[in-house]
Amino acid sequence: MRTWDLILQHTKSYWYKPNTWSCWIIRKVTSSYWNHSGEILELDNEIYVIESLWGWIALTPRSEYIKYDIEYKILRMKWFENKFDLSAYKIKALMQLDKRYDYLGILKLFLLICFWYRTQPNKQVSQKSWWCSEFNARMKDLSWRQSYLPKDFDENNDFETII
Repeated sequence: MRTWDLILQHTKSYWYKPNTWSCWIIRKVTSSYWNHSGEILELDNEIYVIESLWGWIALTPRSEYIKYDIEYKILRMKWFENKFDLSAYKIKALMQLDKRYDYLGILKLFLLICFWYRTQPNKQVSQKSWWCSEFNARMKDLSWRQSYLPKDFDENNDFETII
């Protein structure tokens, strides 16, 4: 794994763990195997995951990130190294940590009508309600759609599976 690789997550759902129910709902609403995405960020020879969570951008050490009962898939853009300077990309990623996004923007995911509304091509995505994959897409300056889901990266030929 290296900086700017994408990490897709499939969190197993358990009836006795209410925190996992939202992951199941996300997969059902989005018709996807994956319920979350983040990016790998290497700092001082340590691996971190930077991701958009419920209202903020978080930086988590890999050792903390992988301890949960989650299936992962690492994707890499085939041409990405030619587009960005590694040092500049790390700075761009770290500058996102002070951003706070509104909870309602992310909670809209659970309402099918809002999901439909957000995916319409003529609708603009709010800068205050980035979902996890919208954060990843904007970090990479992607513009192939207005709204992003984890499965969009998995199904896109510009990405290859690393792990």
